[in-house]
Amino acid sequence: MRPCSHGKFDDVTGAPLYNSSKQLAIADRLASPTRIDTGWSPRAGVVYDVLPVLSVYGSYSQSFGLNNGISAAGQAFPAQRGKQWEVGLKSEPLPGLSATLAFYQITKSGVLTRDFSSANPAAVTAGGLQRSRGIELDVIGRVYDRIAIIANYAYMDAKVISDSAKDPLDPYGSGFLYNHLVNAPRHAGKIFATYDFGQNGLGLRVGVGVTATTHVWGDLQNTFLLPGWARLDGFSSYTTLVEGHKVTAQLNLKNINNAQYFSGVDDIFNASARFNALPAPPFTATGQIRVEF
Repeated sequence: MRPCSHGKFDDVTGAPLYNSSKQLAIADRLASPTRIDTGWSPRAGVVYDVLPVLSVYGSYSQSFGLNNGISAAGQAFPAQRGKQWEVGLKSEPLPGLSATLAFYQITKSGVLTRDFSSANPAAVTAGGLQRSRGIELDVIGRVYDRIAIIANYAYMDAKVISDSAKDPLDPYGSGFLYNHLVNAPRHAGKIFATYDFGQNGLGLRVGVGVTATTHVWGDLQNTFLLPGWARLDGFSSYTTLVEGHKVTAQLNLKNINNAQYFSGVDDIFNASARFNALPAPPFTATGQIRVEF
């Protein structure tokens, strides 16, 4: 058994400052109402070796951080706080190949959300409690002498479980309670395989892989969806020795299938999330040369 633990104590000060010069910002900080928050962020974990190739682990941590932005009344927001626990299995089924299966839950309080009590469509408020929990499976390493893979799959259930933001269109309850979080796909995965034609780190190497997700919600009110997508990527590289130094030339190909999709949406600091979905780049090819000294 291998236990470990540590923690830190934070003391943060927030104030509504919008001046471009350092001198004016300092003067405004002294004259404006400020908010001071303190928090303890512990972290602890343990690993137990069940077999030489199988371990069980668990961890718990708390987080604490300053919120950006100000309320409609011009006040600094309270700090954002979070808690996370994770348990799982780690295995090495083959030499050079490792796998991890994890179960986790993350809760956050004080997350900024839309403020429906304000006529300003960009106004925000510190909302209630958000929870994300799910399963992650990761496999990485060599499956054959020249073939290596990186694969992962994630299932996530992310929603608001307590909410202080009231929607005027829903005066009998919270506007966000039990809604799904933004940019959080229920299923997401990636598999990437490489083949090494060379020896001792030299020669030709190629790789290809697929990244895919299911749909995501585009706003916290859950009024519209961004569709799921799948993207094909690849690369080829060649490494040789030049005067005793490794030189690698690499060509990267992203979105080979030229999939048309949105990578996410900004629904907080923009007036309408529907007009702030972020389109992903089309097929892109980039090259690079790396020299190791």
